[in-house]
Amino acid sequence: MDWATHQQNAIVGGRRLSYLDVGEGREAVLLMHGLAGSWHWWKENLAALSESRRVIAVDLPGFGNSEVAASHDVNSVVDGLDSLCDQLDLGAVDVVGHSLGSLLACELAARTPDRVRRLTLTGGPLISVISLYSAPWSTLRRRP
Repeated sequence: MDWATHQQNAIVGGRRLSYLDVGEGREAVLLMHGLAGSWHWWKENLAALSESRRVIAVDLPGFGNSEVAASHDVNSVVDGLDSLCDQLDLGAVDVVGHSLGSLLACELAARTPDRVRRLTLTGGPLISVISLYSAPWSTLRRRP
C-alpha cells in the first residue's frame, strides 16, 4: 500500500504534527511509537487494523515528520495528542503505545479518561520499575 497518500499534518500547539490517517469506521485507534521512532513503526499492523476502523499513527513531536514541540514536558505532548483527536473529531479512541508511547498513552488515559476507550501498552520503559525501588511511595502515588 502507498502509505504516503495517507500522511497528513495538523497544527498542534503552534507546531506541525505529522500523522498517518488510514481506514474508516466508527471506532478509531491512536498509535504512538517509542523513542527514536515514527509512524513507520506500525507498518506491519496498519493493514489489519484499518480493515474495520480508522487508524491514526502519529509521529510524536520531534520525531518522523513532526516538528519539535515548544516544550518537551509530558503535559504539553499529551495536550497536543488530545488536541489532535479533537481536530480529527475522533471522540473516544483505543490507544496503543510502545515504549515512550506507552508512557504518553498512560498519561493520556489518566488525564482524559473520556478520550481513551481502551489502552494497550507494549515494551514500556524500565523507568517506572527503577523508580519503584528508589522511591516506592512517590512512584506508587503517581498517576497512572
